[in-house]
Amino acid sequence: MENFTNKNKGETAVLNQTSRWRYLDFCRSLAIFGVVLGHVIASQWNVDSIGSANWTILNTFFSIVRFCMPLFFMISGALLLSPDRTVTLKKIYGTSIPRFVICLLLWASLHYLFVIYRWSPDEFTWKLFITQILGGHPYQHWFLFEIIG
Repeated sequence: MENFTNKNKGETAVLNQTSRWRYLDFCRSLAIFGVVLGHVIASQWNVDSIGSANWTILNTFFSIVRFCMPLFFMISGALLLSPDRTVTLKKIYGTSIPRFVICLLLWASLHYLFVIYRWSPDEFTWKLFITQILGGHPYQHWFLFEIIG
């Protein structure tokens, strides 16, 4: 352990260099790379016809990077179930799940407003907005439902 002194306040902070799990950082970096590559591949998905050589190459690479989302869930589970942490049901239901619900509502709202603004601004109604937020969530937010559930 190393001690660092804040010269302005005269306080000493202890930095525990062994508290990070480096292999989880590596796995997280690998998963981020997979997500980015998957989105790049998905942007070209409809360009070529099914069965063509380019489509087959894209499909192969897309299949290779499909590990990334389950890897993010495994990393989250490893950190949540760490023996160094104490997690209670009260904390999960009182803090964690409400935070995810707020994130879900916020991102779904922003996404829906963007979609309406971009493609059909004349079709906006508050009833449709509420319906979309509560029941017609964009598929991009599936992982928030997974985390909440």
